[in-house]
Amino acid sequence: MVWATHHSFTTQSRDVPYSTYPLFSHTMYDRYDPKTKSKLPIDLDEILANDIFKLSKLLDLGSDDILYFHTGYGDLFRAYTNIISKSTSYNWPVTHICTPYDLTTMPAQDATVPLDPIFEALVNLPQTNMNLFLWAETDLLTEHFNNRFGAAFQCLALPPTGMDSKNEAPFEKNNLYVISYLGAAREEKGFHFLPDIVQQIWNSADRDSVKFFIQCTPQKIGYNSTITAALENLSRYPDSFVKLERSSLSETQYFGALSNTDLLLLLYNQDSYKIRGSGIAVESICAAVPYLTFTNTFCAHLISTGGGVVIDRVEGLAQVVQNCIRNKNILKISSEARKQTFLQNHSQVKYASLLTSGHLARTKSLNLLD
Repeated sequence: MVWATHHSFTTQSRDVPYSTYPLFSHTMYDRYDPKTKSKLPIDLDEILANDIFKLSKLLDLGSDDILYFHTGYGDLFRAYTNIISKSTSYNWPVTHICTPYDLTTMPAQDATVPLDPIFEALVNLPQTNMNLFLWAETDLLTEHFNNRFGAAFQCLALPPTGMDSKNEAPFEKNNLYVISYLGAAREEKGFHFLPDIVQQIWNSADRDSVKFFIQCTPQKIGYNSTITAALENLSRYPDSFVKLERSSLSETQYFGALSNTDLLLLLYNQDSYKIRGSGIAVESICAAVPYLTFTNTFCAHLISTGGGVVIDRVEGLAQVVQNCIRNKNILKISSEARKQTFLQNHSQVKYASLLTSGHLARTKSLNLLD
């Protein structure tokens, strides 16, 4: 296996069991990073297509190889229409593109080259489901694309992750009930709801039995005013009650924090995350950690049979959290059951087999053509 990365990627201090090729000129995030977005060329999709051609030539990829992109976004889908028009289908590697985004939230939108006709072109290519496979990360997202463009998309649900990781919690649990927010501090992920929840728990009888672990890594664009105000509020509490983690966590620290959490807050925006996938929701289920989320989100859909608590409005959030504390044993049992159900239906082996089965099907088809 070879992992093709951005040209700045380094394996230093990482345990990477495969070869890496730091090749790509740009990333999806360059459009949003204040340091890079003003310097970006306008033809990012064409540059990406050239990078992929370069990768294919460098590794001498052919029809017996598999090329997999796990996060499809606007530039990549536009690039692939360019690639298909210039490549011979029988020589090009079997390609899989999976996306966690719907057409509204997908990064790298370009008004001059809208995505609808790009997707129309891709799903109607003779190569599609022959040596080009289109995937969506959730069943709801798959339905979204197929209702719009026909039945060309398949569901490639995230597999279990983090279960074999060595854990190193970045905080002392001390027999407290730990409520966590993990990841970047973003409004669309409900970070701005935290101050009110924390304040009400601080003023309640539960204060001495609870600890908040709040990761607040800045986005590429930094903190906006709403997030800055929330952080100022949260920083007033003692570290023993609110542990703020502003830096990125290592893999062992991240899964250590998750495994030592009793309730995870996934208060995602109902418009942005209605059908969009969430890696941390899957990780939470695999760690048997219950989470709190809003209705009409994929996170809620994922625990429709148990494994957390779903609410329909912001009002009363803190009271719901207090109810979770009081019902922690019931929630834990429910989360353990949801974990087992999830593992029965998902595995890394099944995930990989979906990618290779398309390759085998294509090989059989080519043999028939011969």
